[in-house]
Amino acid sequence: MLAASYVVPTHQKAYKMLEVNEDSVARTTPDDPKLSVLRQQMGEIVAQTVQKIAKDNFERMERGKSDIAQWTKGIYYPNSYYKMLVEAAKTKESAKQRLDFFRERNFFYHPFPPHSFVLVPSLTFHSGFALAQIILKAGILPSEAIENVVEKQEFGLLDCGMVCQIGHYYALYKTLGKEKFDKLFSHGNAKPMKISDYNQPDNPLLTFLAVMHPIKSEAGKRIVAVGQKVNFQNAKLYKMKHNLMGEASNYNVICLDARPDQQAFVGLGANPNGANERDMEQLLLDEYNAPPLSCEPLSQSLIQRIVPEGAECNKAKCDFIGQPTRANEKNLRKCLGKMSFEEKEERIAKYRAWSQPVTRNQIQDPDFGYGEELVIDFNVGLIDMLMRTPLEQISMDFVQQSRDTCHSGFIEEELPI
Repeated sequence: MLAASYVVPTHQKAYKMLEVNEDSVARTTPDDPKLSVLRQQMGEIVAQTVQKIAKDNFERMERGKSDIAQWTKGIYYPNSYYKMLVEAAKTKESAKQRLDFFRERNFFYHPFPPHSFVLVPSLTFHSGFALAQIILKAGILPSEAIENVVEKQEFGLLDCGMVCQIGHYYALYKTLGKEKFDKLFSHGNAKPMKISDYNQPDNPLLTFLAVMHPIKSEAGKRIVAVGQKVNFQNAKLYKMKHNLMGEASNYNVICLDARPDQQAFVGLGANPNGANERDMEQLLLDEYNAPPLSCEPLSQSLIQRIVPEGAECNKAKCDFIGQPTRANEKNLRKCLGKMSFEEKEERIAKYRAWSQPVTRNQIQDPDFGYGEELVIDFNVGLIDMLMRTPLEQISMDFVQQSRDTCHSGFIEEELPI
């Protein structure tokens, strides 16, 4: 069976631009031995690349506590980088200047792109630039850009999904070679190289990927292969509690070890040596239980546009949720002054409930944790064909036409009931 349209689960719209491989029930074992080797090789490149970025991030954050010069290289989460700069700015003027520079330009809101990329202008977003999207800088070759990020550790503020895509691009680069990679992803195409979330129709990377058909499995024995991207969902209340600045509504990670009972995953923010499923759930819980970050990382002009209650009241709310003391409650009540008594008490009770830490057993959300329907891999059949295709025939139009007729490479089996 060839790839069919993917029916997106109602709780997750992230991957509607991709397709599901319904022939991929045995999705870790392509039926062609050559394709099986190719899938393994590309998966290992993805895993090693993402692990390299995650390890570099971890080490720089540790070394940066005493040497902020470390913070001009590597990839970071915006919130983590903001918190480091705030702490360093207490004693270092250079850190304060860097903090002000990033805040005034809203680089803690939309990405700060590595030097080989630029932001994507957008009137849809109040900052004027798209969230979670960067595009290849004009005059830069795609091969040069991906090498600069992976091998030269160009600095950037990105998220976990974007880091996974860097791994995907790097595997394609190493597999197809420089000439074909540059021809497919350069500015000579209608859709040049873009790093984004997995729901951007103009991201050319998605043409080479597919969502694997979901298979029910148990923790530690997931049907997954090294290099496949998987998603761990936080509790739905996370977005309400952490609101504007929350970055951990989910984690996109790469499978690092697929062996049963030894399965491990790696990604930006996760243990660079590999985190098992329990570790990933604990990471989600830690982020959920952490005090919410207020709008302080944003510029004043952006706050005026997207924070209706204003910076002071936004901070009062976040401070109370983080620590529901009498002093914080007093400040919050001042900000709720125009509400009726009943509305005010209801709001404070809700925020107080959010302030209470939760354990795994207390989370009843069925979507919390590992997402079986959100596993992504390469279409290795398509990539194998491109490896055998002469350079002069290579184009994104050719790829698009071939995608619908090229076997994905996975064993065709009857889907389980």
